[in-house]
Amino acid sequence: MILRTAIKYIQKAKPRTIEDFESLGFRLKRIGGGVFREVYRIKSFPLVVKFPCDEPSDRHSRAEMRKIKKLSEFPFLRKYLPRVYYYDPKSGVIVMELYSRFSDNVDAADALGRLAGMLIHRLTGVPMKDIHTDNILTPDPRRRSPRLVFCDLGY
Repeated sequence: MILRTAIKYIQKAKPRTIEDFESLGFRLKRIGGGVFREVYRIKSFPLVVKFPCDEPSDRHSRAEMRKIKKLSEFPFLRKYLPRVYYYDPKSGVIVMELYSRFSDNVDAADALGRLAGMLIHRLTGVPMKDIHTDNILTPDPRRRSPRLVFCDLGY
């Protein structure tokens, strides 16, 4: 089965549980989770399924989908949003593209710096292309949530 066919199959069958996916022939492997959801990879496809842990957790899925919809109204942000193939508002199940973690925190921070620079430029018209870990400092690192300061605005 190819990816497009698998997605159409999921959209038509509207699975809501792990058992539903497995009864459709999809093999799942747990890859993570949190307070609100468990995340499974669909083996043989670059897809993940987010299952709410319990009834109130479907609110978390609804909030996520509302934010994705609202942010996708801004064309310059679309490439930063996950690609969602299936969402069931009743169960809170979401099927989206599989993404990889950054290899380290420096790479992640640098990627966030590029995003912040782009957003600042769009908001203010001031280019900020040098936001990375060496150029972001804090006046008080002992604070629970330290404030950041852009310390090199040359580029």
